[in-house]
Amino acid sequence: MNLNKNIFIVLSASFFAEFCFDTPTPTPDTRNESLTVCQSVYLKACNVLGITPSTYLTHHMTEVDLSIPYHGIGVKGAKAVAIAMVQNTSVQRLNLANNDIKPEGLSYILEMLQVNRNITELRNRKLRTLLVKHSCFREKGGISIGEALEQNSVLTELDLSWNHLRQTGAVAICSGLINNYSLKTLNLSWNGFGMEGCHEMGKSLMQNRTLTDLDLSANRVSFDAFRQLLRGVIRNKSLKTLKIGMNPITTDGAFAILRSIAVSNSALNYIDLTDVSVDSDFLNLLEEMQKTREITIKHGNTLRHDEIRKGDVVRVLDTDDPIAVLFEYMKAKNLRLIDLLHNLDRDHSDTVSREEFQQGLSNIDLPLSSRSLDILMSKLDINKDGHVDYEELSIRHKEYIRKITRLRVQADEGPSHYKGYDKLQQLREAVRLKISLNIAKGT
Repeated sequence: MNLNKNIFIVLSASFFAEFCFDTPTPTPDTRNESLTVCQSVYLKACNVLGITPSTYLTHHMTEVDLSIPYHGIGVKGAKAVAIAMVQNTSVQRLNLANNDIKPEGLSYILEMLQVNRNITELRNRKLRTLLVKHSCFREKGGISIGEALEQNSVLTELDLSWNHLRQTGAVAICSGLINNYSLKTLNLSWNGFGMEGCHEMGKSLMQNRTLTDLDLSANRVSFDAFRQLLRGVIRNKSLKTLKIGMNPITTDGAFAILRSIAVSNSALNYIDLTDVSVDSDFLNLLEEMQKTREITIKHGNTLRHDEIRKGDVVRVLDTDDPIAVLFEYMKAKNLRLIDLLHNLDRDHSDTVSREEFQQGLSNIDLPLSSRSLDILMSKLDINKDGHVDYEELSIRHKEYIRKITRLRVQADEGPSHYKGYDKLQQLREAVRLKISLNIAKGT
């Protein structure tokens, strides 16, 4: 990984050369020669850097789990650890949390984790877990981590909580996840992801196929930001645990994730919604879902309907886009256009009137308001003869498919372009949920 040298001091080949990794230092314990060399290298690195070696660290370098939180090693200490770990072949889990190693110290750790032109030999292939919470990486550190994730094929667990990564750093890390094929557990809680971070994470999750546990707790994630994350969550086939609690996603956000999972092939089986309030609709849907799949949800208080303003599906669908309701029903039921026409055409005239639309949609428990029916007829009845035939249906269906494609492409461009796609997506989910619940009830 080529780090920006104006920001970070890169571990150079000449610096590593001082330690003569290929010439083991004689030690009393020859049974663990490579591990003893690792300890010797650490002591020499501390001497060169002008810092006092950590006795605790030196003694525990031969263990599988090297945990040194709150030791105050700082930037130079991180550099000494990184140099020593190049030769280490035993440590699989490294905990450097709360050591104030900053972005500069992080750069040394990241260099150690991958094959790099600046390092003549890198023999550490066993390190699987890196815990570096409370390390003050900030946005610059996040950019470096994102670059490292793209190239690293060793780490399976990474804890970056409480590092002030914020928007730029969060976006960089999410981008790095797209091409990462090893990481399974990622903790990004308390980092201020916001709208931009959620948008990028949503895009990454649509492509990542290895991540199983994701923690985004306490990241200033609003309902709108959560919707952008959600589109990736429901398309991801590997993610099993999502922690999104202590975020202002509201009761609508809680219901939204449940509704989305209910109509998707998501692998999620545990969701943490700590401090996120839910309502009776949420609990009722959860109960229905648990009849057919294993899913556990931790949530906040349960609110009564008179305490909240509901934003989910009501009995009569009042929407500005009734065409989406019609064609999403057709898609969910795997119908052809001609099948849809025949299902709604009660008088066998090969056309559908307003009254037939009203009756047909009510029969399938997708009743439209009078206003929405007027909009539907206005858009479908191209020749304004009061009836909709197959040709008119076909024209509007093609336009609908193009519209979905256009909105999806725009949604990938950034958060500001996402609202149109999300509005349509919420309506599509509502229709699919209605249909799936009706099937479950046998209606």
